[in-house]
Amino acid sequence: MFYFGVFHHRVRYTDLIIFIKILVSVTFTGIFFLVFLLVNEINSPLVLVFEYVSLAALLIISSKFFAEYFYKIYLKTIRPNVVNTFIYGAGEAGIQLYQSLRNSEGISIVGFIDDSEKVNNRKIYGKTILSFDQFKNKISSLNVHQIFFAIPSLSSEKKLEIFSNIAQLNIKVLVVPSISELIEGQEISSLKAINPADLLPRKEIIEDRTLIEKSIKNKNILISGAGGTIGSGIAVKSLLSKASKVILLERSEFALYQLEQKILKLSSNHRFKYKLILGDVIDKIFMTKIIKREEIDIVYHAAAYKHVPLVESNPFRGVLNNVIGTFNIALAAAENNIERFILISTDKAVRPTNVMGASKRLAELVITSIGKTKTIFTMVRFGNVLGSSGSVIPLFKSQIESGGPVTITHKDINRYFMTIEEAVSLVIQAGSLALGSEVFLLNMGESVKIDKLARQMISLSGFNVKDKNNPSGIDIVYSGLRPGEKLYEELLIDSEAQKTSHPDIFKAIEKSNIDENFIDEIKQLQDVIIAEDYEKLEAFIYKYVEGYSKFSPSTSLEKN
Repeated sequence: MFYFGVFHHRVRYTDLIIFIKILVSVTFTGIFFLVFLLVNEINSPLVLVFEYVSLAALLIISSKFFAEYFYKIYLKTIRPNVVNTFIYGAGEAGIQLYQSLRNSEGISIVGFIDDSEKVNNRKIYGKTILSFDQFKNKISSLNVHQIFFAIPSLSSEKKLEIFSNIAQLNIKVLVVPSISELIEGQEISSLKAINPADLLPRKEIIEDRTLIEKSIKNKNILISGAGGTIGSGIAVKSLLSKASKVILLERSEFALYQLEQKILKLSSNHRFKYKLILGDVIDKIFMTKIIKREEIDIVYHAAAYKHVPLVESNPFRGVLNNVIGTFNIALAAAENNIERFILISTDKAVRPTNVMGASKRLAELVITSIGKTKTIFTMVRFGNVLGSSGSVIPLFKSQIESGGPVTITHKDINRYFMTIEEAVSLVIQAGSLALGSEVFLLNMGESVKIDKLARQMISLSGFNVKDKNNPSGIDIVYSGLRPGEKLYEELLIDSEAQKTSHPDIFKAIEKSNIDENFIDEIKQLQDVIIAEDYEKLEAFIYKYVEGYSKFSPSTSLEKN
């Protein structure tokens, strides 16, 4: 027995391998016993040997089983805070997760949930597999504290359906790593909170590698605002898509440092050619020097101030960066006859009610007014990006973790969302489709009610929303719309979207009221900004930004 390691295993780690070792060891013991009888010519029936082997195996296995059973009872007695858990998914991933967690001291796997009729009401390691409806009906008696979701290959539509159903139960949900993360070496037991992207009504985005390579492969790329959410995403995508060289322009030293760390993690398996440049798109001479020296082919202009309330409070700096900065880098690109210039725009540029949106609309008008040039100028307009610095998702997570309250500006506010990976991929593909001066619109899916999203995040974190029935729950506070904020965002001003060769990318040629004086007035705008002439700035915005409804200076420190 000691030779086969039967007694080397700790009680709570009893499994099938140990049982096999027990059977093999007692079988060998029986054989030795039989040889002993034959050598010593002891007249004894063979059935005695068989009875010995069977009885020894039964007693040892039973002792192991009962020892594990009573040990678990003992643990529950001395550790009453064991978390009762169900695993959603009775497939291979669910079984592997159970095997890795079955002996965890703080977790008790109560059972499995799976809606497949093939496995319904069957058992895995003695744990019953319930359908979700069965689980929901028995939840009050099961005393379940959390669910581990273990179907990494499930489609986004099906995940949304499942998570929406679980959200009604106010049970904490953790998920196993995705298929790609498992391939990269993450353990199945590396559980994490639900990705908010799984709560959005979105279909899988198609990536056309031909379009990606057209604007990236063997090209010299310049990315302004490279340290931002979209800029850093384009940077990584460009490097992985075999760009000849990627110039990463950013005025924030810390953001550029963080981007470098991200690239260094990837570079262990790749050879990248890139340069980190601290600089500002407002500096026209510097931008011209960089584009010429590095022989840039493609520019992705992502540098911008995007935080609505901050730009509303600092309108002159916002317009200087978003409008004058765009004009300078676009002019430098045109003068050097680069191949393509792609402006990263926003849905807030459509009939804006804030300075940030107005400045981005002016930036769009700038790149359509550069004049005759060999460079193809285009823009890509889309909504909010999950996980970006200005997104509500990180804020909601932080507020939930700290016990609330969760703050929402208005109960009826809606927004479009997409993931960073989706936005980056579609921006690059849209740039490859450009012929010049068109605006590309990305398929943002359905708009999302922020109040509903917040409630789902609270529920799937295992908490209740505070109300009369749950006075100790997490409170939701409606703080009121901020200066310049809209309830709903739009993607088009006056034209209809046309289909492109890509099912998730649309385009439009929008009318504008710019005249022959527009470029000259843009050049003069910098003087207006330096003088902080608020009335002239306001007049300029009203003249050229169609649908601009209100300029709210009430919180502006610059005007005072």
